[in-house]
Amino acid sequence: MAYDMLDAINNGKDSWKVKVRVISLWDVVNLNNNELISLDMTLLDEQGTMIHAKVMKHMVNNFRPLIQEGLVYMMENFKVTPAMNFNTVEGDKIINFLHTTKIQEIKDLKISE
Repeated sequence: MAYDMLDAINNGKDSWKVKVRVISLWDVVNLNNNELISLDMTLLDEQGTMIHAKVMKHMVNNFRPLIQEGLVYMMENFKVTPAMNFNTVEGDKIINFLHTTKIQEIKDLKISE
């Protein structure tokens, strides 16, 4: 099963496929009105590269049941954009989920916790 490493992905296409462990998962909430902004996560690949990923609020109900902290997933068809001010890991890019993003849990012990 071919896939890309996190250090190789860029904004040149939306058809990337990565194998990653979800290291952390949290809700981003507007502190003024307690409204959900997004579901965010830190992802780790087998080379030790980490990236911040984001599911915007209008898609959270579709993806939240599919993602659990600590598990390994194959993720594909997402957008890579420049990281903004609130990036949780060192790096200049972030993964943004699309309606067409696919997630499949896989059993893989190569990616450390």
